[in-house]
Amino acid sequence: MTDPSLQEFYDKLMTFYKSGEPCSLSTNDCSHNATILCFMLDHSKEVNMFCVEMFVFRDQFYACVEHEHEIPGVGVSLREDTISALESFLSKDDVKLNIVVQNYCDSLCNDLISYEIFSEGLESGKIEILKLSEVAVTESLTHSVYTDTKLVIAEVNREKHTSTFLANMSTDLFTICESNYKYLRLSSDPVDVAI
Repeated sequence: MTDPSLQEFYDKLMTFYKSGEPCSLSTNDCSHNATILCFMLDHSKEVNMFCVEMFVFRDQFYACVEHEHEIPGVGVSLREDTISALESFLSKDDVKLNIVVQNYCDSLCNDLISYEIFSEGLESGKIEILKLSEVAVTESLTHSVYTDTKLVIAEVNREKHTSTFLANMSTDLFTICESNYKYLRLSSDPVDVAI
């Protein structure tokens, strides 16, 4: 991570992950949530995301990060860190980024952080984007990301951008995450992304 405070947070995530023990951490802003996503991309081969509008992969998100920080440049550097993490993830063999989007429309792709990386990922089949059926949409669905390496971030409050990060989750919890995501996938349709 380029920003020293976010690097310190990233290092804390690494300590938790390497411990092998189940642990959790609360976050309260966009920059920490994006740092967790970078960590997930760095340490996983499969990342499964359920989100509203792929916000963390759009320029608008990093403008919000820039606005919420007192130190100028944090949003810009975090955007570059996320692009780098995504590019590195997609350069590996046998990886998959599955994204179920609650409110998908073609205009979401107008401000992606990297059209080239997304285009290559979609073309290679390493990125898949699905749109959740309107029948399945409900406010009670928690937006979350989970990985094959038993990392999870789950939204707590959408307006305040608070979340909970879990590392080394139990097999039972991992099975629940898998089941929930399978339901979302079954309730979704593939998207022909216009990039």
